[in-house]
Amino acid sequence: MVKNIVQIENVSKQEFIDAIKEATKDSIKALYESVKSKDGDAKEFYSVSDISNILRQKSHTVRRLLRNGELKGHKTGKAWKISREQLQEFLESNKNY
Repeated sequence: MVKNIVQIENVSKQEFIDAIKEATKDSIKALYESVKSKDGDAKEFYSVSDISNILRQKSHTVRRLLRNGELKGHKTGKAWKISREQLQEFLESNKNY
Protein backbone atom coordinates (compact mmCIF):
# COMPACT_ATOMS: atom_id res chain seq x y z
CA MET A 1 0.00 0.00 0.00
CA VAL A 2 2.79 2.43 0.87
CA LYS A 3 4.27 1.78 -2.56
CA ASN A 4 0.95 2.79 -4.15
CA ILE A 5 0.79 6.00 -2.12
CA VAL A 6 4.36 6.92 -3.00
CA GLN A 7 3.55 6.55 -6.70
CA ILE A 8 0.57 8.91 -6.55
CA GLU A 9 1.23 12.25 -8.19
CA ASN A 10 -0.95 15.32 -8.58
CA VAL A 11 -3.47 14.18 -5.99
CA SER A 12 -5.33 16.64 -3.84
CA LYS A 13 -4.98 16.54 -0.08
CA GLN A 14 -8.61 15.40 0.28
CA GLU A 15 -8.16 12.58 -2.26
CA PHE A 16 -5.11 11.42 -0.33
CA ILE A 17 -7.02 11.51 2.99
CA ASP A 18 -9.92 9.60 1.41
CA ALA A 19 -7.52 6.93 0.12
CA ILE A 20 -6.01 6.52 3.60
CA LYS A 21 -9.48 6.25 5.17
CA GLU A 22 -10.51 3.59 2.66
CA ALA A 23 -7.33 1.58 3.27
CA THR A 24 -7.93 1.83 7.03
CA LYS A 25 -11.50 0.54 6.62
CA ASP A 26 -10.20 -2.42 4.61
CA SER A 27 -7.60 -3.19 7.29
CA ILE A 28 -10.19 -3.10 10.08
CA LYS A 29 -12.53 -5.30 8.05
CA ALA A 30 -9.72 -7.81 7.56
CA LEU A 31 -9.02 -7.78 11.30
CA TYR A 32 -12.69 -8.46 12.07
CA GLU A 33 -12.66 -11.34 9.60
CA SER A 34 -9.55 -12.79 11.25
CA VAL A 35 -11.42 -12.81 14.56
CA LYS A 36 -13.77 -15.48 13.25
CA SER A 37 -13.01 -19.08 14.04
CA LYS A 38 -12.40 -21.63 11.29
CA ASP A 39 -16.03 -22.78 11.26
CA GLY A 40 -17.17 -19.22 10.52
CA ASP A 41 -18.56 -18.42 13.96
CA ALA A 42 -16.83 -15.78 16.01
CA LYS A 43 -15.19 -17.10 19.14
CA GLU A 44 -16.60 -15.84 22.43
CA PHE A 45 -13.27 -15.49 24.26
CA TYR A 46 -9.65 -15.16 23.17
CA SER A 47 -6.36 -15.88 24.91
CA VAL A 48 -3.31 -13.63 24.88
CA SER A 49 -1.88 -15.90 22.18
CA ASP A 50 -5.02 -15.53 20.03
CA ILE A 51 -4.94 -11.73 20.36
CA SER A 52 -1.22 -11.54 19.61
CA ASN A 53 -1.83 -13.48 16.37
CA ILE A 54 -4.79 -11.29 15.40
CA LEU A 55 -2.97 -8.01 16.12
CA ARG A 56 0.39 -9.33 14.86
CA GLN A 57 1.99 -8.22 18.12
CA LYS A 58 4.14 -10.08 20.63
CA SER A 59 2.44 -11.67 23.63
CA HIS A 60 4.18 -9.33 26.08
CA THR A 61 2.76 -6.34 24.16
CA VAL A 62 -0.77 -7.75 24.51
CA ARG A 63 -0.20 -8.37 28.24
CA ARG A 64 1.01 -4.77 28.62
CA LEU A 65 -2.14 -3.50 26.88
CA LEU A 66 -4.22 -5.60 29.29
CA ARG A 67 -2.32 -4.46 32.41
CA ASN A 68 -2.58 -0.79 31.34
CA GLY A 69 -6.30 -1.13 30.67
CA GLU A 70 -5.97 -0.21 27.00
CA LEU A 71 -7.37 -3.63 26.10
CA LYS A 72 -10.11 -4.87 28.40
CA GLY A 73 -10.05 -8.46 29.59
CA HIS A 74 -10.56 -10.73 32.58
CA LYS A 75 -7.81 -12.52 34.42
CA THR A 76 -8.58 -16.00 35.71
CA GLY A 77 -5.62 -17.20 37.72
CA LYS A 78 -2.64 -16.39 35.49
CA ALA A 79 -4.57 -16.53 32.21
CA TRP A 80 -6.19 -13.55 30.51
CA LYS A 81 -9.46 -13.96 28.60
CA ILE A 82 -10.67 -11.27 26.20
CA SER A 83 -14.23 -11.31 24.89
CA ARG A 84 -15.10 -10.70 21.25
CA GLU A 85 -16.83 -7.46 22.27
CA GLN A 86 -13.77 -6.26 24.17
CA LEU A 87 -11.57 -6.99 21.17
CA GLN A 88 -13.92 -5.18 18.78
CA GLU A 89 -14.06 -2.18 21.14
CA PHE A 90 -10.26 -2.09 21.23
CA LEU A 91 -9.98 -2.32 17.42
CA GLU A 92 -12.50 0.46 16.91
CA SER A 93 -10.74 2.83 19.32
CA ASN A 94 -7.18 1.92 18.21
CA LYS A 95 -6.99 2.15 14.44
CA ASN A 96 -3.19 1.74 14.49
CA TYR A 97 -3.34 -1.95 15.52
